[in-house]
Amino acid sequence: MGSQSNRLKELRQKQGVSLGKLSTELKENYQFSLSPSQLMYYENGKRQPRNSETWKILANYFGVSVGYLLGFTENPKQYDDEQINDQYANWGVILTSSKSRDKEDEEQLYFKRFVQYIKSNHMLLSDTEIKSIYKLLISMDLSNSNNLKGKLFKDALNKDFHQYEDDYIQNYSILLDDRYEKPENEMMLDVYLKELKIDIGIDGIISILKPFAEKNHESMGDNN
Repeated sequence: MGSQSNRLKELRQKQGVSLGKLSTELKENYQFSLSPSQLMYYENGKRQPRNSETWKILANYFGVSVGYLLGFTENPKQYDDEQINDQYANWGVILTSSKSRDKEDEEQLYFKRFVQYIKSNHMLLSDTEIKSIYKLLISMDLSNSNNLKGKLFKDALNKDFHQYEDDYIQNYSILLDDRYEKPENEMMLDVYLKELKIDIGIDGIISILKPFAEKNHESMGDNN
């Protein structure tokens, strides 16, 4: 039976909590019984809980999200909308998802790509300038319905696209130009990952890809 890695031991040692103390405090504070030996098996990946409740309680104890505890995300922040799927718990797999976390991670990724673009083109801009330019771009983005301009544009298109079609084609000709498109294989991959993300969440994608990444990392280590 396969199992997924987790941060239980890492978090426990970071807070200086022994297995015995953790077991005692879980019982006292959460009325939840887990023996030190059970906890040891969980953190070493030798056994997995049969439902998500155990991971929820452990995550709350350490003040992190279940996704972070299970190693799906680098973001330890807890989100109220985090969903946990323990449908495959008997196989040693529990999936988590959070739209709020996905949104924040996506925003951070966009900003990271923006900074990478600046660096790759050897532009020398201050932190204030970079943040100001990025904020301006976000506020002008018509595809972003969270800003007023994007909301008005979306409403207008929904009412009568043909009325604005000529202006749209004229004013956004660069983005509509095929010369600036990604290669077809990259676009197909983007679409596939986007659809997959909608179906199982970003944490689900990571859980699927992680074993392959670890295996590849191990093989690279062997070659070295």
